[in-house]
Amino acid sequence: MSEVIKGARTLFEVHFASAMTEDNLSVLSSRLGLSTRLAPQTGIGQGDGRFARLDNSSSLFLQSDTTEGTWILEGRTWGDPSALNVHDWHVVTAYAAQLLDPTVRPPERQPTAASSIPQRSVSASQNRRFSGIRRRLVGMT
Repeated sequence: MSEVIKGARTLFEVHFASAMTEDNLSVLSSRLGLSTRLAPQTGIGQGDGRFARLDNSSSLFLQSDTTEGTWILEGRTWGDPSALNVHDWHVVTAYAAQLLDPTVRPPERQPTAASSIPQRSVSASQNRRFSGIRRRLVGMT
């Protein structure tokens, strides 16, 4: 894993081999939403200036590896994203890299547990209160 850059921590890395032609870059751009900067901003990170926003505090960076023709897609965060989000980003990134390098093995998808989603029942009194608010908003009262 790469070094921490100004408080960022690495969430995952996907290594792949590619000549990185314009066509290959357009595949990654369309699958991952990669943007390019002409001049990298200081403090964001080093590399080739290609990145994709994952959420408000996390991004995906494309960097050239030490060996010519090999690349790294690295997920970094400055926040605290959920483990499920990180795993989903990792899977999507690996599948995009697999389009350019068939040897890339994506991680197994984790099933979403229904019990992990908090559910709250709405009582009849709450339902009546909200229906009154709704009627006032739409002008029925």
